[in-house]
Amino acid sequence: MSDILGLGIDVVSLARFSRLFRVGREERLRRHVFSEREWPRRWGAELSPGLLAKLSARFAVKEAAMKALGCGWGQGSFFRDFEVLSDSGGGVRLELHGSARDLARERGINRWFISIAHERYYSIATALALRD
Repeated sequence: MSDILGLGIDVVSLARFSRLFRVGREERLRRHVFSEREWPRRWGAELSPGLLAKLSARFAVKEAAMKALGCGWGQGSFFRDFEVLSDSGGGVRLELHGSARDLARERGINRWFISIAHERYYSIATALALRD
């Protein structure tokens, strides 16, 4: 039986998220928020509605996972410590790095359940932190 050690949820407005790209912050997002494995191979690619939805949902996962872990960015964890990757079944999985990985180990978290959804205006994600 698993113990639930944390639960987080986050909602991202696609309109607000898309403004980050319009003001020329793509490079900053790439360096500080998303890993190369999370972002499309061509950084300069046009930001389509589908890509915007995918990236905003992954951003929501990072925020939800921080909440489930009990930390926020700037409190020892950073967005790139939380990597959201596609799994073989069409869903996503979470990999922790750096201080987030260390904090999860300290708290006994060894398994994550992630759920994402997006529609026309919003992306939402939940993160459930477990100990087996």
